[in-house]
Order: sequence, then structure tokens, then C-alpha cells
Amino acid sequence: MGMPTYCYNTMMCFPAGMFFSLVKPYFDKIFLKNDIIWVLGTGVVFGLFYYFGTVREKSVIFYTLWAIFAAFLVLFITMKVKIQNSILDWFGHHVFSIYILQRLPMNTLQYFGLNESHKYAFLLISFVSTIVIAVIFDALMEKTDSLIYGRKKKAAEPPAEITAEA
Repeated sequence: MGMPTYCYNTMMCFPAGMFFSLVKPYFDKIFLKNDIIWVLGTGVVFGLFYYFGTVREKSVIFYTLWAIFAAFLVLFITMKVKIQNSILDWFGHHVFSIYILQRLPMNTLQYFGLNESHKYAFLLISFVSTIVIAVIFDALMEKTDSLIYGRKKKAAEPPAEITAEA
């Protein structure tokens, strides 16, 4: 349809993730059983990721497989390696607002030509502005939630039957 490849070359990653969510209990039983199986699985996924990375320019199918195996590689690594970082944790809590608001400062600065004349200033100002806007947005959403629901939004709690047993 004349669209650039970035419009469609990773769209099968979402259904692959949906499929993975269905097989995750079986996947965990196999690969979390012992470290040797995990290492072998990680090696196979890395090999497929590497192979499809070398041929990804030949076909959109190869590119899609490369992207899927990149996600699986991250998944395999994070099964055993826990990344605990307060900065990443903070970004994880604000990821939605950052994602939906990031273009506002970028479009504004682009309108004034900063993206062409001062690329690094454009990047820095866009980043900092997005963070500030996201914090304000999340605070306003929290207040809106408390007005609508009459309480502060809490972290997910376990079902009542689980807490009663504990």
C-alpha cells in the first residue's frame, strides 16, 4: 500500500506476545526447571535472533522473526537476571503517560525549528519536558480517580480468599 516498512514490520510481535501469554505456564515449567535447560533455550533463541538479524533485510518475514526473537531473548535473560533500578522503576510507573505525551514537546520544538538548528538541545528539552508533563499528568489522573472513585488508586491486592488464608 506504499507505506514505509516501519508501519508493519513488527506488527506480528503483538500476536506472538499474546500466544506466549497462553503458553507461559508450560514455558515456565520447562525453562525454570534448571539452569542448563535455561542456558540451552537462551542459546537457541540467541542463535535464531542472530541468524534472522543477518537476513532481516531480505524479507519482511525475516525482519518480523528477528524482532520476535529479540523480544524472546529479553524475556529469557530477564527470567534469571533481575534488573532492579529505581530510575527504571520510576519510568515503569510512568510509562503510559510518557508514551502518550512525548510528542507534545517534540512537535512544539519542531515548530520553532530547534530540531534542525540544535539537535542535542532539542533532545534534552524534549526529554525533560516530557518527564515534567508526565508527572503533572499522572498527578492529575490520580486526583481525577479520587474524585470519581472516592479513594486513591492502590496497587493491585490479592483476592480475598488468598489474604484470608495468610
